[in-house]
Amino acid sequence: MGLSKETIERIKEMATFLSEDYIAEAFNVPPDVVRAVLRDEIEPDDADNESSPLNAQDRIQVVERSKFVRNRTVTVIAPGGGKGKTSLLASLALTAALYVPEQRPVALIDCAEVSKLGTWLQGLGYLDMVAGNDTYPTIADWPEKDEQFYLEELTIQHPQLENLYLVPGAYTVEQWRNIGMARMRNAIATLQRSCEMVFVDLPADVAVIGKLLPLHDLIVVVITADYPGVEGLLQLVPLLKHLSVLERCLLVLNRLGCAGGLSQKDCRQVLRQVLDEDVIFGGLVPEEPGLPQQFKKGRPLVLADPQSPYCAEIRHILSQLCPDWKLNGHNQRNEKNGGIIGILKKLRRGG
Repeated sequence: MGLSKETIERIKEMATFLSEDYIAEAFNVPPDVVRAVLRDEIEPDDADNESSPLNAQDRIQVVERSKFVRNRTVTVIAPGGGKGKTSLLASLALTAALYVPEQRPVALIDCAEVSKLGTWLQGLGYLDMVAGNDTYPTIADWPEKDEQFYLEELTIQHPQLENLYLVPGAYTVEQWRNIGMARMRNAIATLQRSCEMVFVDLPADVAVIGKLLPLHDLIVVVITADYPGVEGLLQLVPLLKHLSVLERCLLVLNRLGCAGGLSQKDCRQVLRQVLDEDVIFGGLVPEEPGLPQQFKKGRPLVLADPQSPYCAEIRHILSQLCPDWKLNGHNQRNEKNGGIIGILKKLRRGG
């Protein structure tokens, strides 16, 4: 069996972030081939292919997806409210729009029962959106099935980042109830075909989360630096395990340094006591007072103060979602991917 040197190197690079099954699906090869590459049992095309221990009768023709994008669709979930998931999601989307290669389109869709992103990113208050029902499209305006339309017709472009498209959420909870699962799924699928990355703000309804979460390539699990946040993570694990999305999760510690909160060391110690295993967080986001207010004033910190510690950590998290992007060296932090994957594997073995 022969694979190009470039393909072998790409598989090894992706293996630091992705599961073997996910890589196999991306390259349209059996998982055994990926495992063989990682064990250095497959030589490049120009080497002696007869030495391969797999004894394949024919050379495998690797058909990679036309455009493989690491974690094309991203969401942020948290065990309960007040963890900062919406602000983190919005900050990641803004940063992605700034750093995406060739300024390709990035989308942010609000599927939550209580819409916030329209206010945070566009300055659209509830009364503004109701008064401008014919002006501002929302997720309620999307079709339930595929239809031909221009992306600009059902989205709002960010006033400062023309490659960032927003789909605001429903005006009211009552309207949200009438949207339906088919409309949400079609909106996400349409944006996936049109945009380089799609960021989705999910509702709190567990039944809806269960149907939408598997559509995502990566799930940022955010907890706050306190005991309820750490305990909430352990309560969230069974749902992630049930949905078979364990390998797609990245664990982020938010609001680090807040008054009365735990230190990074304390959080790791609590988790170590429960899991009997050290935990490395994929992101350590510092407390940033007034962050929601800055969004509402139309001055998100990502744009107003990109050199702040908060923005630097947002770029670090994004560098793990998109390892092939150039994010000013943020891919080079000297620690392994600290996502929730290791924690969940430990719990899965125990379960």
